[in-house]
Amino acid sequence: MQYAARQPAVRRPQITAGPFPVLSSAARYAALVIVAAGASAGFFAWYVGASRAHALTSDLALALFVVAGSLG
Repeated sequence: MQYAARQPAVRRPQITAGPFPVLSSAARYAALVIVAAGASAGFFAWYVGASRAHALTSDLALALFVVAGSLG
């Protein structure tokens, strides 16, 4: 009786880099680009608002606009 030679198991490449290992690197990069674009939009909104209303000229207002832009 002859037995077939055992084939080595095919292993999938492990994705272990970054905080979200279940996402591909392209998806992580796309998320980073979207967050950066949102932060840029938040900065622009703060700039326009601060040029018209002096109450928005504080650093805290800038931080809130940038974070809100990143999350939204």
